[in-house]
Amino acid sequence: MALRVTLRGAQWPEAYVRFGQPVAAAELPAALQRELAALDHDLQTSDPERPLAGYLRAVPGRQSRSARLDLPSRLLTLITGDRA
Repeated sequence: MALRVTLRGAQWPEAYVRFGQPVAAAELPAALQRELAALDHDLQTSDPERPLAGYLRAVPGRQSRSARLDLPSRLLTLITGDRA
C-alpha cells in the first residue's frame, strides 16, 4: 500500500492511496518503493486541477476561495441550469 498526502490544485491537501499485490515479507521494502514510485509518477504527470485518473480521493482537498462559487453565483447557476 502506498499513501501520499499532497497539495495539488486545491487549497487543502488531498490523500491518495494505492494498493499493490500481496507480497512476502522479504519483498515488502521493494514492493512499497514500487507502489510509491508509481503513485508519485501518477501525481506528477497529471493535471492538478483535475481528479487523479484511476484513483479515488481518500480525503478531497478544499477548493481555494477564488474557485468556490458565492451564493449569488450558485443561485444563478441553479436558475439557468448552467453546469460549466
